[in-house]
Amino acid sequence: MSGGGSSIIAIPVYLMLGIPFPAARIIQMVNGAFWTPVAAWNFLRGRRLEIGFVTIFTILGFLGMYAGIMAIVLVPDRTLKILVGCLIFMAVLLVYFRGSLGIEKRERQSRFKRLMGYPFSIILGFYEVILGSGNGIFLSIVTCETRGYDMIDALGAYFVIGFFWDVFGLIFLYQWGHVDPILLIPAVTGAILGSFIGSRFARAKGNAFIKNIFVGIGIILAFKMIFFS
Repeated sequence: MSGGGSSIIAIPVYLMLGIPFPAARIIQMVNGAFWTPVAAWNFLRGRRLEIGFVTIFTILGFLGMYAGIMAIVLVPDRTLKILVGCLIFMAVLLVYFRGSLGIEKRERQSRFKRLMGYPFSIILGFYEVILGSGNGIFLSIVTCETRGYDMIDALGAYFVIGFFWDVFGLIFLYQWGHVDPILLIPAVTGAILGSFIGSRFARAKGNAFIKNIFVGIGIILAFKMIFFS
């Protein structure tokens, strides 16, 4: 609903159940491949999606994801979570103190500013495959700042991009861990149901509500990653 990311909650639960980390990430990406189209449909229904931007951003993100797959066993998990937690906290502060950011669509941004969003695709793609929590927050800020999106358009675009990133990540991560299909049935069912309800509710409430949830979830996520991971 807010793009804060469920993996920070779900992955520890999977690990507690004895599921290896690569398999836990696979389950999360399978979930994402099913629930992101549902959320994207609800957020973008009746709105225009910038196909060109989404396509380029997605493809550039694949480069970052490939690098992330290569580095996933090299980066200490605790160090990564502290670093990302600090970045998320700074990001939500930016959203909070920029009162108009994401509330209303802004006039078309300059060509230079629009192009400035693309380099972030590689960084976010890299992070997506390693952990992914809060990626919707980061990408939403990028699109609100560089393309003038409101929160509904920003999250809708993120869910479309996230679908293709999840599928790409699955292709490479599957070789690292086998997942029993029985585990996927309840996980995917819950993800689709939660996505449908959450995205419909958020779309109905509007940008201001989404922004408040966005900031609140972001702060909770940041503190959890910094102090309780």
